[in-house]
Formats: sequence, structure tokens, C-alpha cells
Amino acid sequence: MTPDVYTVVDGELAEASDPVRAATITATYTRHRRHWIVLIRPTGARRLTRTVPTEQDAIDLVRHFNRLGLAGVDLGQALAEARAESQKTYAPLREALPAFLREQVELGNLRQATAEAYRKSLGAWVYPALGAIPWNLLTREEIGAVILGIRKAGKSIAVIEQIRCPLTRFFQWRMHVDRWPGPNPAAELRFFIGKQPGRRPEGRLHSRSRAAPGGARRRRSSPRTSTGRASGSTSAAPGRKTAAASKPARTGTPAG
Repeated sequence: MTPDVYTVVDGELAEASDPVRAATITATYTRHRRHWIVLIRPTGARRLTRTVPTEQDAIDLVRHFNRLGLAGVDLGQALAEARAESQKTYAPLREALPAFLREQVELGNLRQATAEAYRKSLGAWVYPALGAIPWNLLTREEIGAVILGIRKAGKSIAVIEQIRCPLTRFFQWRMHVDRWPGPNPAAELRFFIGKQPGRRPEGRLHSRSRAAPGGARRRRSSPRTSTGRASGSTSAAPGRKTAAASKPARTGTPAG
């Protein structure tokens, strides 16, 4: 038994065998077990297949591609241009990254001192190994290898951050401003950075332990205050009279 195949034309659900106006892209969908398969057929290009979890997702995807087909979009050419863009090479990293840092300082997004610290760390660790590679061909594994080299050399996390931060910002800028498709090879590097020891909680613990004996001595050094409050006794300075002593005693008069 062949599965039912559906298409969506101008928002209306129809059988795939119904006549459809000429278009550069046609799309249909069918059910396969618990999922829905969308079949996209661009003119002059290979068929594409996408799997979605619900029928509504399949309808939305089919409607989208059918509208592109009715608008005359050449999906095959668009895919070819995307492949050509991915194979295009750009300037080497040692040329593109310093220019990016200068631009960020001019825009006020980065302080001059921070940019200088980035340049020193990049010149010492990144450019010798990766500087000749076009920046769009840089991979996450290559950046991770540099980070592992920094860790093996016994350098601190500050050195790692001084190469991770400029690289992450550089690729984010290319994706958001220049519409570079990505992905960002410096976005997820925690595996290479590893677990760093937390020193701040340990310092807080030591400061509390040092402050505890002094506080205890201060509490023990004033027992008279608590004793006086407990017994209700009052002590007056010499030469002063208390309110009770200065107030004359009242004498009663016998009733006539």
C-alpha cells in the first residue's frame, strides 16, 4: 500500500496528483511511522528530504517552499552559490584579526589597553600556529589545540581568555555584521579549557576562620556587661547622684 502524499497550494491542502501550476520548486509531504517527511523538488537540482515531528510542521514547510517556487526562486542556483561561498577563502588570520581589534577600539567597543593585551597573547600563541590560515577555514579543533598547548605550558586562565575572547568576538562580528554563515569555531571551547579550580570560595573560608578567634576573644572580654544586666545592678560615676537618690522621699499626712 503506497502512502498518501499531500501538497499545499496557496494555503489549501490538495492531493499531490492534482494539477499544480508551473513552479521552480514543488514540495509534498508524507507520513513515515511517527514522523512526517517533506519532499522538496527544485527544478534542475537534486531532490531534498526533511523530516519533521508533526503534520503541521510539514504543512508549514511545504507551503514555504511552494511559495518560493511560485515566486520563481531558483533553489538549485541558491544552493550552488551557498557552496561557493563556503569554499571561498578570505584573508589570513594574522591580517584580519589585528584590523578587527583596531576597528573595535575606534568604535569604542574595546579599550586600547585590552586590545594590546589581546595582541600580545595572540602574537605569542595563535599566530605562530594558525596565523597563515584563512580566517573562514579556522576550525574549533585547531583553536582547541592552541588552548591545550597553553595549559601544558602552565599558563593561567587569563592567557587562555586573552585568545578566546578576541576570537569569539571576531567571528560573532563576521556573522552579525558581515552576514558570514558561520559556524563560530570559538563559540564552544569548554572541553579544551577544562575545569578551573575555584579560589574565591576557598579564600572566603580562610578569612572567616581567621576572623573567628578574634571575635570569640572580643565576646569573652566583656563579661561585666552581661553580668550587670543579669543582676540588675547599676553603677554611677563618682560625684554623680542617681535619679532615685536626688528625688526627695514623699511623706504621707495623716487623715484628719
